[in-house]
Amino acid sequence: MTNVPSKKKSVNEAPTKKKHVTKDREKSHTTRAYSRLIYPYSDYMKWSPIRRMMKDNGADIVARDAVIDIIQWTCSNAELITKTALRLAKHAKRKKINREDILLAIKYI
Repeated sequence: MTNVPSKKKSVNEAPTKKKHVTKDREKSHTTRAYSRLIYPYSDYMKWSPIRRMMKDNGADIVARDAVIDIIQWTCSNAELITKTALRLAKHAKRKKINREDILLAIKYI
């Protein structure tokens, strides 16, 4: 039997931590990458304030998918209004979008 020298850690070497990943986490669809595919507007609007607003208006139980659909609809309309308002501002030879541009864009759409 041969003696194999064990590797000794030096004083300056930090201990390595093992990542603890449960099987549920590996298989869950709530990972950040998956949620960005389904919910691409997560950087702009969060789920909880929209859900709170719905609850304040009487909706006690709302599915997460329904809230996500409202957020996606709101963001896509905001993008469309912004693009239209930007065209109106450029037509007026301005760089800044003002309130009138937004109101005209909403009427135009």
